[in-house]
Amino acid sequence: MSVLETRFQFTPSRWAALLITAGMVMTIAALLIIPIPLLLGLPAILVTLFVFGRALQQRALLKGKNAVGGVVIRKKQEVIVLDSNGNDADLGSIIYCFVSPLLSTMVINGNQRRYYVLIMPDSLPPNKFRHLRIHLNSLPMEV
Repeated sequence: MSVLETRFQFTPSRWAALLITAGMVMTIAALLIIPIPLLLGLPAILVTLFVFGRALQQRALLKGKNAVGGVVIRKKQEVIVLDSNGNDADLGSIIYCFVSPLLSTMVINGNQRRYYVLIMPDSLPPNKFRHLRIHLNSLPMEV
């Protein structure tokens, strides 16, 4: 790794798990409140459980083959995507990011697929999270 590369290895996030779980509970509550037939409501609840379960596994717990375990940011928007074991998984570029003190996201266009990365304050040590936010804020984003 050269001097111009910065490695960010993510850890599982309790905050992300809490937000995803809260979203799942609210969605299921809404499905139970709306007057829809059982034949439509039950499959909708099962799909909700599946979708939010995968999001919880991949985005909060960083498990599964599609989980992004970290990134190595090179020059400008070039990124090496790391799997949950810290191994190089794909090369890509950041095409969109959102940065705030409580949540940061990145959309990375990789060679193999598009990655959606959720980064919470407990995903990185405080100095690394601050460094990542500063770097993402300095990127030129096209709309």
